[in-house]
Amino acid sequence: MSIDIKHLRYADVAERCGSFRKAADSLAVKQSNLSRGVRQLEEQLGTALFERTSGGVRPTLAGRDFVSGVRRVLNELQIVIDDAKAAGRGEAGYLVVGFYTSLSAGNLRSTLFDYSNRFPQVRINTVEDERSHLHIGLRNGTIDIAIVTGEPGAESGRSMALWSERILIALPEAHRLASKDVLNWADLKRERFVLSSRDPGPEIEAILIAKLVTPGSHSTSIIRTSTRRASRAW
Repeated sequence: MSIDIKHLRYADVAERCGSFRKAADSLAVKQSNLSRGVRQLEEQLGTALFERTSGGVRPTLAGRDFVSGVRRVLNELQIVIDDAKAAGRGEAGYLVVGFYTSLSAGNLRSTLFDYSNRFPQVRINTVEDERSHLHIGLRNGTIDIAIVTGEPGAESGRSMALWSERILIALPEAHRLASKDVLNWADLKRERFVLSSRDPGPEIEAILIAKLVTPGSHSTSIIRTSTRRASRAW
């Protein structure tokens, strides 16, 4: 049996209003169209849903039970429709964000909290991994967005700059530069650096080489380590 949802809505509103005329006004349709739709619905069901009187309409016993069930169906249908629209606008669904360990706080953290508060229907999952693995996730669809440092490469696809951050350097208290609040690149020449072999260590190494190493110069040395303690120094 194919039943027009519009006719179900007619029956629902007519039962609420107790009048086909008031129901038609409420739905902004012609009374004749609403009355005809309810009659067609009754014919399809093989039973009367309303008793017609000069003062309006009232549901029959079968009509009362039917309209009660119709309301549940219409409410569930509206929820499904609203969810689909919200998902289409990006206001509901699932979002998987990939990032580096060093990006787990600061701007990224506050941005995710803000987004979660604005769109509570969106479930956010995070993936912490190396840059190459994040790009693989983007290609195979297991990651929706990857937050990485440095300039995006060709493998990144569509990209945009989000923010810029300072590089923090951990120094021994007795180091000659420890008393300075801000360091310039020139201050760091001839210093030895300890970097993580994991991301974003290689990218920071490239930045250091570009900023501090001149052709023929070997005054800056870089030590790579795989320990997490060393990676958190940056």
